[in-house]
Amino acid sequence: MRILKQRKTADVMINFRKALPQRERFLFVVSYTINRKLVRKMVDIDLKTDGKKFRYRAGGLLINDDKILFVRSSVGDYYYVIGGGVHIGESSEEAAEREFSEETGINAKADRLAIVCENFFKDKVGDIDGLDCHTLEFYYFMTADEKDIQKCKTISDAGEKLVWLTLGNITEYNIKPSFIKDIIDEIACRKDVIHIICDSDR
Repeated sequence: MRILKQRKTADVMINFRKALPQRERFLFVVSYTINRKLVRKMVDIDLKTDGKKFRYRAGGLLINDDKILFVRSSVGDYYYVIGGGVHIGESSEEAAEREFSEETGINAKADRLAIVCENFFKDKVGDIDGLDCHTLEFYYFMTADEKDIQKCKTISDAGEKLVWLTLGNITEYNIKPSFIKDIIDEIACRKDVIHIICDSDR
C-alpha cells in the first residue's frame, strides 16, 4: 500500500512537470530536487509541546580492545551513546552511521541492530531542562577498520569529550540510558534485537 501511494505521488509530480513550459519545467525539477535533499539533510524528527518532548534518535556502539566509545556530556556528569536525531527521509541505520562519523571521525558501519529503546526521562540540564522527554532510540553495533579507529577524535563536533570506557569496570560510570551499563555483556553476546522500555530516569 505504501509503495502504491509513493508511485501515485510520483505520477502526479511527473504529470504536473509535463504541463509546464520547457523553462519552468527545468526550474521545477531543480527546485524539487534541491528541496528534497535539504529536507532529508536538515530536519530532525523532534517534537516539543506543552512541556513534553519527543525525539527519534539513532546511535552506535563501537567496541575495541575491550573498551567501548562514549560521549561525556558537557552539561551533566554522565556519559551517553554516540548518536543523534534521525532526519526526515533517513533510516535509523543511515542516521547511526552519519552521526557516528560526524561525532568521532570514524567511518564506521552499522553491523547489526542491537537495541530498540522507548526511553522516558526528565532532566535538569540544557534545552531539555524540566521537560518530560520521550525518545525512540535505535542502537546499532558498529564495525570499523583499525586504521579508521585510530582517526578517532578526542572532542566531538559538539565540543564534548569522546572517551573509551573499559568494559570490565563500566558499571562504575554514570551512563545514560542507565540500562546500558547493566546489560552491556548481554547486549554484546546476543544476536537478536533487545526491546527495552526504560523509565528509571524519570
